[in-house]
Amino acid sequence: MERKDAIAQAKRMVKTKMSGYMKITIGYTTLVLTHKAGIDFLNSLEGAELLEERYQQPVIITGLGKDKISAYPISETTYTAYKLSQLMEVDIDDALTILEGAGND
Repeated sequence: MERKDAIAQAKRMVKTKMSGYMKITIGYTTLVLTHKAGIDFLNSLEGAELLEERYQQPVIITGLGKDKISAYPISETTYTAYKLSQLMEVDIDDALTILEGAGND
C-alpha cells in the first residue's frame, strides 16, 4: 500500500476525535477503547475476582490486583499510528515517524 493511501486509510479508521483512547492490558491481552468506554470498563471491574483453573489443581480465586491490569491513555495520533503500523506492516516507531512526516506533505 502506498504511504499516502495508508495514512489516509488509517485516519479514516480512527472513529472519534472526542477524548482520545485508552489501552488496557489484562495478562497478555491488550484492549483499545475510547477513553470513556475504557473508564466504564475499568469501573465495571470493581469487585471483580480472578479465577484460575488448572488441570488437577485446586481452583485459585484472588482479587484483580493492580499487578494484573494496567491502563494508559493514548492519543488519537498514537491510535492512528497503530492502524498505520498494521496497514503498512511496519513497527510502531516507524509508523509514528511516517505520521510526523505526513504533516509536512
